Amino acid sequence: MLSWPFRMVSVRTSRRGAAGAQAVGDELWAADGAGGNTETTLYKVNPATGARSETIGEIGFSVTGLAFDPTTDQLYGSTTSQDATEPGSLIRINTDTGAGTLVGP
Repeated sequence: MLSWPFRMVSVRTSRRGAAGAQAVGDELWAADGAGGNTETTLYKVNPATGARSETIGEIGFSVTGLAFDPTTDQLYGSTTSQDATEPGSLIRINTDTGAGTLVGP
């Protein structure tokens, strides 16, 4: 079980189109932002234990949702309506650095 506060998670799986599968190579991601928190951080989570396994970095937006595009292997996030710079928008998230980039409203 997750033992730290988080707001959303997303699974990237090694089997295309099998979202949520627990196959070898799966990655579970989480972010701790909501309520206008622009210091939202991206984390990797151990899928077997639910424990945070790695802190990736700050996203730079207040994020309330995460999803992977299985065709491009790109992580996306949605910003809250309370985000200070881009409320209610879609962003791309770099899984190496955590940095978010605006896609559009």
